[in-house]
Amino acid sequence: MQKTVTFLDLSEVYAHLGFTDEMAEHVDRVGFDRVSFGDADLTLVGNNFALDCIVEGVLNYYDSLQDSEGEPSRNIPDKIWTEDELESSYWQLVGQYDYINLEN
Repeated sequence: MQKTVTFLDLSEVYAHLGFTDEMAEHVDRVGFDRVSFGDADLTLVGNNFALDCIVEGVLNYYDSLQDSEGEPSRNIPDKIWTEDELESSYWQLVGQYDYINLEN
């Protein structure tokens, strides 16, 4: 049986959400820390799972900014997302049956 899937690269999602490189790196490290990477060309995860990881990583990023006393304010992103805004914007790009490719 052959199955066709559609996917977006995680970098496309980050660009759509307007994440800085620092924010994207933090979300990668914290939000997707439970994903095992091998030597495959593609590491696909479900869209709901990816959203959960992104939300977790973003909230942790905001917490880390708050905990960084004396750090320069240049680390503060242009937009502070609420969880609902983040989810809404995510689903504007990601389709119901799309997967997210973490190898990009």
